[in-house]
Amino acid sequence: MQRLIGVQAQVMSAAELSLGARVAGLKREQVQAPLWQDRTLLKTWTMRGTIHVFAAAELPLVVAVRTAGAMGSDTSAAWDLLRGSTTRLCAVRDVLGAEPMPREIPASRVAEQMQTPEMRRALLESS
Repeated sequence: MQRLIGVQAQVMSAAELSLGARVAGLKREQVQAPLWQDRTLLKTWTMRGTIHVFAAAELPLVVAVRTAGAMGSDTSAAWDLLRGSTTRLCAVRDVLGAEPMPREIPASRVAEQMQTPEMRRALLESS
């Protein structure tokens, strides 16, 4: 059995089409409500420098795989700063709220909470 972790979502309509091609009868609102209201889907930068949509419950798996370096040579300064520290990953979790926000806000908050000024720039330049 194969498991879908996420789909590329640089263009949201492309993500909806990608999910629709994999889930018979899926309607656009069945993607939009979990993403924008229920928050059971996430749209965020996770890998390859692109935005992906994936189940919110999969965030720990995606972070663990990425942090472990299992994604090959796709590394960045932000992931290097976050790697191997529960405290650092908790800093990311703590600044994320229930509402969508521009990338600059959590980047600034994580840098401030970690007392690591270079983290802001690293997160903004990171995938």
